[in-house]
Amino acid sequence: SDLVDIYHQQREKILMIPVPASIPMSVVPDSIPEKETSPLKLVLVGRDRYRKGVDIAIDVVRQLNQSGYEAKLRIVGLNGENDDAVEYMGLYNKAKPQELQDYVANYAWANVMIHPARFEAAGIVPAEAAAFGVPTITNNVGGLGTTVQDGVSGIVLPRLSPADAYVKTLTELIENPAQLAQLSRTSRQRYMEELNWANVSRKIYA
Repeated sequence: SDLVDIYHQQREKILMIPVPASIPMSVVPDSIPEKETSPLKLVLVGRDRYRKGVDIAIDVVRQLNQSGYEAKLRIVGLNGENDDAVEYMGLYNKAKPQELQDYVANYAWANVMIHPARFEAAGIVPAEAAAFGVPTITNNVGGLGTTVQDGVSGIVLPRLSPADAYVKTLTELIENPAQLAQLSRTSRQRYMEELNWANVSRKIYA
């Protein structure tokens, strides 16, 4: 939408191809097991605290716990002070096989990716999360409304939504586990069809 609204390009001339996951398919599981949702396990992947909205994600997990919904947050890509609700996982070198396995283990652990970025040109990590059946809750800035298909591979909130909007959405998912399970299934399906390099490269070549 930014190409049309800000750069005034003609919509019919735009071909949108979501940015696929940057992890090899060899580390993607063949199937996705059902996960317990109590506590609700959130993952955020990013190295820029402000642009990735790390402060918003921490506020969200604090509000959920204060409201009686047990939740935990892993922040991948940064170091910081851990507590009962927030765990900093640091950086991983995905070129090293063991660190790659440790990196993707965060997706296998999570129920939901929270991605409250203040700007994101494209967004690769929601595609990685989808490979593990993890839907992404984000907002409609930059290319995130393309990488995350609202209602399919996650939920796209209005642009620059505050923490309260994420809390409301996550609370609804906690109280409706069937919806969360469905988003998990459709996230994985979208990865298999649109968010892996094998299929995207064929589309680009065509």
